[in-house]
Amino acid sequence: MMRTLTLSFLIICTSLSLPTRAAELALERIEGAKPLNVIFILSDDHRYDVMSFLGHPWVETPAMDAMAKEGVYFRNAMVTTSLCSPSRASILTGQYMHNHGVVDNNVLTPKGTVFFPQYLQAAGYQTGYFGKWHMGGHSDAPRPGFDKWVSFRGQGHYYPPKGRKWSLNIDGKSVPQKGYITDELTDYALEWLAGPVKKSGKPFFVYLSHKGVHGMFHPAKRHAGRYKDKPLPIPTTMANTPANYKDKPMWLKNQRNSWHGVDFAYHQATDIAEHYRLYCEALLSVDDSIARVRRWLKENDLTENTLVFYMGDNGFQWGEHGLIDKRTAYQASMRVPLLGVCPSRWKAGQTVDQVVANIDIGPTILEAAGLMKFNVRVGIPQGYEPETEFVEMARSGGATVTLTQDAQEAVAGADIVVTDTWISMGQEHVHNKLAAMAPFQVSQSLMGAAKPDAKFLHCLPAHVGEEVSEEVFEGEQSVVFDEAENRIHAQKSVLLWCFDRI
Repeated sequence: MMRTLTLSFLIICTSLSLPTRAAELALERIEGAKPLNVIFILSDDHRYDVMSFLGHPWVETPAMDAMAKEGVYFRNAMVTTSLCSPSRASILTGQYMHNHGVVDNNVLTPKGTVFFPQYLQAAGYQTGYFGKWHMGGHSDAPRPGFDKWVSFRGQGHYYPPKGRKWSLNIDGKSVPQKGYITDELTDYALEWLAGPVKKSGKPFFVYLSHKGVHGMFHPAKRHAGRYKDKPLPIPTTMANTPANYKDKPMWLKNQRNSWHGVDFAYHQATDIAEHYRLYCEALLSVDDSIARVRRWLKENDLTENTLVFYMGDNGFQWGEHGLIDKRTAYQASMRVPLLGVCPSRWKAGQTVDQVVANIDIGPTILEAAGLMKFNVRVGIPQGYEPETEFVEMARSGGATVTLTQDAQEAVAGADIVVTDTWISMGQEHVHNKLAAMAPFQVSQSLMGAAKPDAKFLHCLPAHVGEEVSEEVFEGEQSVVFDEAENRIHAQKSVLLWCFDRI
């Protein structure tokens, strides 16, 4: 079965540019939209398949299982960089690593970086951050976008280290850590919700960012030894055999006897199976945290209109290719758990097979807050208008869609100018179409009617000289190749759709 998608018109979008000043953080609300409360729970190093509802042989995750049963399970959730800090920066900014600049676990986010909670804060949300930040070495200073701040330096500690003064940063003040960090962070989040947030009556956003289950793994005392006799599920690619490493790079086998390998994991004599058991025991507290948060929502009659997400910041290899940890492009390293529950928006028991990524979290939450309104003007010759049902579908979601046959009117004051190829392979009446479209070529003069900082987009391949001039296509305002990179996940989904896989 062949499916054809043809775009043959000039699209002009407004209200999409990134802010450069605080005043620009105020996004236009979608008319009639009721802002949802949002709780985003993040864990560290939780690989995609260590959840009992997916058939794990012995781990117990009843709270995660309940989220999958009562909400949505995103089967193919990925991170764009499989390392803690870059991934967390991508979640908070909606950007790839090379754009946000957090390239490792020690780099501070560049000055002026905008985090999506800043938009929520500007829209009147009560916003709170609880947990691991880990961008900027050991800095735990409060970051923009949050009314409440509870964090710690670096990786933090599961329990307060003996013989050392160790503290949390609470709203800029140093406060001693009292107990097991997963439980304590959950305590602070729920105290804030039950106190100032509940009294304010405003919508709220909670970012609960756990240290668990980062190595070295230490379970809560109540969970210690729970899985002491359980075996490590051995992946087939763990074998140290010539056949297993055939056609694989040399560095891969060399990693076996390193910090990242199964033969000398974490430079310790501890057996990898023991590390895995501790990992799974530490995960139980994260599951408890999810259960506590959702129980509080239910007790306070907030379940229906609160969006709850649970996600891992990156995956983890437990023996695949002889490796542990993350940092590679293998599936176990890049694929993460992602669950969502919101009874007023999502039907229970759904599974989404499309590829989603950590960069999608921010835009999704902003949409849930009713803050993703943007206006679209379509400049198009008579007889080539888009189908009415698609226009009305967009309008029903709160967007303002304007159709015009005047290219200058379409472009006037736009933030983003978008076009696509006018002619598809095998199309008839090409000359008539080219003649009709000619006044809508995105030339330098036409771009001049948009905002001075407007960007030009094209989904490629382009017919330079037809729908866009070479001057614009190669110019400073063009970001077509960045756009092409950003489309990789969309293209994967389209291919799956074309072959009836989704």
